[in-house]
Amino acid sequence: MVLWKRSFSKIGQWYESKIIVDKHSKFQSRHVEIKCKDDIDEALTQLRGIKEISKATHPHMIAWKVDDREMGFNDGGEKGAGSRLLDLLLQYKLNNVLLICTRWYGGKPLGGARFRHIKYTAVDSLRRGNKIP
Repeated sequence: MVLWKRSFSKIGQWYESKIIVDKHSKFQSRHVEIKCKDDIDEALTQLRGIKEISKATHPHMIAWKVDDREMGFNDGGEKGAGSRLLDLLLQYKLNNVLLICTRWYGGKPLGGARFRHIKYTAVDSLRRGNKIP
């Protein structure tokens, strides 16, 4: 199920990618505009309330960039995922964005393919929100 636009009171509109399925693992990314690092906690709280996301094995692989001095990431249990998401924000010179990828582990290791899925869904989310061409 793809719910690619969600709106919440304080944070604003979320843009979600389509879901990628590989060997029963599922990946989906989403992004939202933020004004400061403090908005991240509110955004993650909103996502925890979504039933599908609360069941994910890796619900919050994240990267954020507010300006050129305030940026960061969290791997969310998938080592190397957060830094790859931050690389996308830097590559496209995006500011005021929180980018999140969610993974539902399907029981079979994917090797490096998992990083391709993380990047693909992240780019899809950014395109759906008109952040990148």
